[in-house]
Amino acid sequence: MKSDTKTISFRCDSGTLSDSLGVAFRASPSKAALAAPAGVLVCAEETGRLVLSATDGELTIETSLPAEVSIPGEVVLHRIFGDIIRSLPEGAVEILVDGDGIATVSSGRSHFSLRTYQREDFPVLPKITEEFTEISSPGLCQKIEQTVIAASSDKSRPVLTGVLLQKTEKGTRLVATDSYRLVVNEIEQQDLLGDEKQILLSARALAEVARLSQGESDAIGMVISTQKISFRVGTTTVTTGFIEGNFPNYEQLIPDQMENRLEIEKTAFLDALRRVGLLARDSTPVRLLLSEDLVRLQAIDPELGGEADEEVEGIYTGEEMTIAFNPGFLRDGFEACEADKILIEMTAPLKPAVISEHASRSFMYLLMPVRV
Repeated sequence: MKSDTKTISFRCDSGTLSDSLGVAFRASPSKAALAAPAGVLVCAEETGRLVLSATDGELTIETSLPAEVSIPGEVVLHRIFGDIIRSLPEGAVEILVDGDGIATVSSGRSHFSLRTYQREDFPVLPKITEEFTEISSPGLCQKIEQTVIAASSDKSRPVLTGVLLQKTEKGTRLVATDSYRLVVNEIEQQDLLGDEKQILLSARALAEVARLSQGESDAIGMVISTQKISFRVGTTTVTTGFIEGNFPNYEQLIPDQMENRLEIEKTAFLDALRRVGLLARDSTPVRLLLSEDLVRLQAIDPELGGEADEEVEGIYTGEEMTIAFNPGFLRDGFEACEADKILIEMTAPLKPAVISEHASRSFMYLLMPVRV
């Protein structure tokens, strides 16, 4: 028989709750042996706030929102709870959890009930006891977004799924590679590491920090503790542990001198790459045929019996050559650059090329060519 005893009761705005659940569930594992670890922990506090937490062991996200809390307490809710809240009309939503662990969701004429999970079945969350240090967010988030594109998604090689943060004389360097491309990104005059010389963090966690900080006025708080780092953006905290292992010796991959240089307009090149790329499907590369003041983009699809060819004006100095790249990787490098003028430097058709902004080398995108 269903108990009439209410163990948790709160009321809040459905839209705000939906947004907050969406943030928290980004840290929830999509596949889990048990349902509770894939849920979200909701803590209704006497102070009038809901704290939502989720974790997959690698990444933990905690976020909060205002609420009218009648009966404080903790409960673990299923992932489908987020879908229910998202489906509700605008306005207030009320959640009651009875003594049998059944949550009732009410909003206007909509009513749902679903089983909850025991708090003890939810993973232990990392504790943060240190004070956060505020850092400038606009430049940092841009640097993160530029860097994480080169991190691998192959979990069998965990070191390559991370971003290396390295202390330098000028500030902090961010490095990522998936073995096909490499990003080296300098954050000048900003030491993020304190007493640490370098740490290796989950690229996924850093991407979440950049995603959360959308406004240029947002301040980011950061704290490094034993084997973990936490970032705070507004009312949300992202925590991740350090990745263990040796990051590749990336510096030896960067050529010392590259005598073949192409200066080109970013937008014109990307437009041409998009059109030519229509025939560069799957593993089909895009060829760059380089000659003085001109670059030809070419893609050949033997299966379709088709060929795409487009010329783009640029300033090329060096030996005439043909070099080919994965079109998606090439596009990522150009899109990551902020400047209108882009520089591609090369040594030979099968040697790494370096893409950077024409006026600055603080961001370098090294890309391995494809043999054709």
